[in-house]
Amino acid sequence: MRACHLLCWLCVASACGDATDPAPPPPVRAPADEFLSHLPQGVALTMRLPSATAVERRPEAFAALLRACGRETTSPRAVFFAVDRPEGIDPEQGPGFAMLPSGGWVHYLPARDKSALNRALQGRTGAVSVRELNRWVVLSRVGLGAGDFEEKPLPAGDFALRVRQHPLLKLLGQTGDVLELGVRLGLGGFDLAGRIVPGGSGGTAAALADARPGAGGLVDYIPSGLALRVETTLPPTLLASFLTRRVIAHGGIEGSDDRVQLERFLREALTGIDRNTGYALGIDFKGGKASFVVVGEAGPGAASPILAKLQRAVRSSYGALVLDEREAPDGLLGWYAWVADATPKLDGLPECSWGWIDGLAHEERGLLLAYARWRRWFIVAGGPRADLLARAVRSKVARGANRSRGSFALLDLRQQGDGDYVVGAVFAAAGLDGLPPADRQALSAMFHAGATAQAPRALALAGFRKDGALTLTGRALY
Repeated sequence: MRACHLLCWLCVASACGDATDPAPPPPVRAPADEFLSHLPQGVALTMRLPSATAVERRPEAFAALLRACGRETTSPRAVFFAVDRPEGIDPEQGPGFAMLPSGGWVHYLPARDKSALNRALQGRTGAVSVRELNRWVVLSRVGLGAGDFEEKPLPAGDFALRVRQHPLLKLLGQTGDVLELGVRLGLGGFDLAGRIVPGGSGGTAAALADARPGAGGLVDYIPSGLALRVETTLPPTLLASFLTRRVIAHGGIEGSDDRVQLERFLREALTGIDRNTGYALGIDFKGGKASFVVVGEAGPGAASPILAKLQRAVRSSYGALVLDEREAPDGLLGWYAWVADATPKLDGLPECSWGWIDGLAHEERGLLLAYARWRRWFIVAGGPRADLLARAVRSKVARGANRSRGSFALLDLRQQGDGDYVVGAVFAAAGLDGLPPADRQALSAMFHAGATAQAPRALALAGFRKDGALTLTGRALY
């Protein structure tokens, strides 16, 4: 199960992927991936772990990864091979690991001497099932047979994984999307390459097809201290649909007509973005309360009727969503947003976002929104720090922004990529300092991290459209 912890922690670095599947030499599989033919049906996550030879050659790199995962007191051998002294292990083959949506798991150990390996695993008997399968000794928490499907070889790297049903995929993509990722370790971090393959012709595939090739650089207008900065030329209607689902689910909007009008408002508000330039989004957690800011270039032409109405009226409504004008500092436009007859629901919502729902559910408080303009650039911010973020971004747009360490890394990745650049992200662990303790614990539990685990100090990801998939290159620093 320790391999599961490590694997899930690695998944946090993945929202998308790059690297084409290596073609297996027919008719025999690549030896490192032999365990794939024994996978059970319907696995959610598949992983190839490093071989014993790889661990012995670079023990410092693997120890550094375990420290970052909060497993500094655990030896790499115990994590990857289920025993501290991997007697009987084939040192040239990497173990395999698979997890089912139910939480059941299977650990495939490449056996050179089955009797020696079985003796080394005697202490695990009873706690888990131990059995032999061809050239493998298999540990599992469920009784599983092999599936009847062919699994393609995993990408190259010290680690490789394939994810089908991770929560992040469900949040950001659609059912059926598949993430493939290869990770190469260094002493101070790791590089990754992979891809997300859309699960059908709609959803993710349609969004990729509709994206414009981007030039990048928008994240530099977002303050570098924020936890997450993202730039993209993917259709802004994706963001509108995501926000609509969240407001409906947690704001308690019941009427179908209200739901339609809410999405129509958000979609029309975002269609003013210049699609060729795209937009950038930043998320802030200071003070334990989440805020956001969006910046982009306005497209040519007059403002939409909905936005014209919003800027003219003291109060405007869009179904159950109401926006009341408020006084905002330094030439900003400001509103309080609230939902009429709201029935707020906090289930599944991070504690840092509870203030948003509290504001939306109460007319006398409202969720703070701020809007700023500089020439063709627009800025929209929301949350308790909306005014501060809107002013900070407007200042960067007006004066010109300097690249941060993270955006320099993103620039490097953009220049290395192959295909149309459509999304990039920069993550800074210091920006998580303001998260409430409950959210920190939930985040650690989501990725099965140890008590002393630390998110990568810096992480940059660049995504490219190629051959109908979203490919990704990334770099993380511990």
